Amino acid sequence: MRERLQCAGEAEIEPSWLIDYRELVMHATTFSLPVRQVSFRTCFVILALMAMAAVGGFVLKPTLATVGEVPQLESVVPGRFGHWVELPNAFVQVPLSVEERQAQESAENTYDQIVSRTYADGQGHRVMLSLAYIKSNRQEGKIHRPELCYIAQGFRVENMAPQAYGLTSMSGVPITGKRMLVRSPNRLEAVSYWIRLGTLYSESAWQTRLYILKVGLEGLIPDGILVRASQIVPPGASDAEIKRLYQVQEAFMQDLIHATPAEGKSLLAR
Repeated sequence: MRERLQCAGEAEIEPSWLIDYRELVMHATTFSLPVRQVSFRTCFVILALMAMAAVGGFVLKPTLATVGEVPQLESVVPGRFGHWVELPNAFVQVPLSVEERQAQESAENTYDQIVSRTYADGQGHRVMLSLAYIKSNRQEGKIHRPELCYIAQGFRVENMAPQAYGLTSMSGVPITGKRMLVRSPNRLEAVSYWIRLGTLYSESAWQTRLYILKVGLEGLIPDGILVRASQIVPPGASDAEIKRLYQVQEAFMQDLIHATPAEGKSLLAR
């Protein structure tokens, strides 16, 4: 799904040792150093060392390890669990990309797997679920934080707060994320989400960048996933009613994780 971009019309690049030699001669000329003081043998040794450094840099370049084969979320995330049943997607969900134009195409080029569903229970609650998985995170911008996606689609973030979801990941750490309330001219939406990056549950862009750097120095490229649940807030809902929506989302996410088989849980909540 993700495409590898190539630059068209790339010019042939000269060897780095030749460029270094030209710079050496240029500096010697600029500072009026008598070139005859540098013997042919010395120049040869310098060039040989430069060549060895270039070859060594290529040979010793670390190979970063990514995760192996992963299951298809569409198959392993259950369509029915607890009191919840998947419905035909009744609501238009906010795209997973920060690009206003061609948002769906941008998301498909960014993420390896995307799942968007709507679930309902017997009490009239409807929850929109969005999952966006990336196998190799090389920079923070790969997973778009939901608050940025909503803002890009014309929403205003009215409030946002950290949230613990009462779940423990497969690696033994608490699953934490955010809750936020967002408003557009057409609707008010309550949103809960977490972002898993490797075994980190990231709460900020800086935390994500530092984690990618840390595991990169260990020779790893982490995978990652956004798990987002949201509901449209009825017009005129009170603060207590909005709080109840968040509680419904938390229960929904707990039921989802408990019902998902281990191969899927390793993606949602490693």
